[in-house]
Amino acid sequence: MKLNSVLCVIVVACGASITDAELTCSECISEMQSLGDFVRKSGASISRFLVDNYCPTVDSPSCANNLIKHYVPALYMVTQRFITDDAKYICKLMMVCDARRRREEMEEMKEPASTAFTCHDCIEGLKFIDRYLLDEFVVDEFIVYLEENFCLPDMEACVQAVRNHFPAMHRMAMKQFFKPREICIQQDVCDP
Repeated sequence: MKLNSVLCVIVVACGASITDAELTCSECISEMQSLGDFVRKSGASISRFLVDNYCPTVDSPSCANNLIKHYVPALYMVTQRFITDDAKYICKLMMVCDARRRREEMEEMKEPASTAFTCHDCIEGLKFIDRYLLDEFVVDEFIVYLEENFCLPDMEACVQAVRNHFPAMHRMAMKQFFKPREICIQQDVCDP
């Protein structure tokens, strides 16, 4: 009896949709590219927001200067690596791109005709991305990536600053700026 209950839970869990969005693989990848553009365009605004809202929470007289100098380049690196470059990977996680097919088969295969990319698809897709970008393991990947690729040898306190500040700044920025409906409105997918 217990085994049947466990199997039922597994079957239901495996059959459950990762997202309610009904995207094709190419639509998903295109939206990831658009999201990367949105983040890059918002970099200066996010930095100003963090200076005003994050810096007062830490005891560091150089917080504002360091944020202004380093945050936007670090944000752009993370965006390029984890949103733009990993667009197809994230779409595979959403189960809209087939992870099992080889690249040649994917290029030869035509995607099934889909209905137009809708406001609902955009919002639901971004809700998935929001959960992904706030996942503790993914945030840890951001930190390791920045330590290895952003922190130069002459940046003495960089590794410690990334470890101590980036996760909290990331969460604060996501809460303030990552609003799926508003992003979809800016992309002209949803009506205001």
